[in-house]
Amino acid sequence: MQEQLGLTPPLMLIQNVVTRWNSTYEMFQRIQNLKVPLSSVLVEYNNNVYLTNEDWHIISKSCEVLKYFKEITVEISSEKSVSISKSVVFSRALLKYCTYLDTQFYDSQQLTNMISTLKQQVEQRFGSIEKTQIYAEATVLDPRFKKYGFLNNSSFTESKKSIINKATNIHIGMKNTMQPAIQNQSVTLGGDSIWNDFDEEISSQLISTNPTSAAIVEIDKYLQEGLIPRHENPLKWWK
Repeated sequence: MQEQLGLTPPLMLIQNVVTRWNSTYEMFQRIQNLKVPLSSVLVEYNNNVYLTNEDWHIISKSCEVLKYFKEITVEISSEKSVSISKSVVFSRALLKYCTYLDTQFYDSQQLTNMISTLKQQVEQRFGSIEKTQIYAEATVLDPRFKKYGFLNNSSFTESKKSIINKATNIHIGMKNTMQPAIQNQSVTLGGDSIWNDFDEEISSQLISTNPTSAAIVEIDKYLQEGLIPRHENPLKWWK
């Protein structure tokens, strides 16, 4: 039938698969693309099986709703880009999108039920993802998002505290590494070296920096810098 209508190459219908992301969207999208040949076949075989105008309306509206989920799935499944930091950003986008959908009027009970289920499942699965430490920290440390990827500022604040604590431990380790070197330098340069007075004066300064203060300054400086474009690779920025 598709060839008779000049549709080449012929396309197969796509089945919905529970374990396959976006298969419902792809199934409805393919049915829409094959609306004319599919309707013709149903009429030709006269099996009292057909799609009403309301059915087509539901399919069309479902595609509009699910297209957003399809876009996010493709983006988050990409193997060529950093995706863990996008999880919080996309969960925020889905939550806001479903909240918007829930405020709209739908002239079909099926569409209303679908929107309600989508909203419930998104809230259940992704509602607290930004409170998960590894996702939240990855978002803060992604120079494309930083604090702007969060739905709730409290989640950003907690993540920032966690990062500062980890940075403090790094500074403590660096301080412990530097101290023996400074002490050895003083011993080596002893005697009548011209550097004696200078070394004695600054030795305490080299190891007295508060690790927590240093970490706070470093993180705040990073957060105050502008964001990089969304399409740039954050790993290259960190190099």
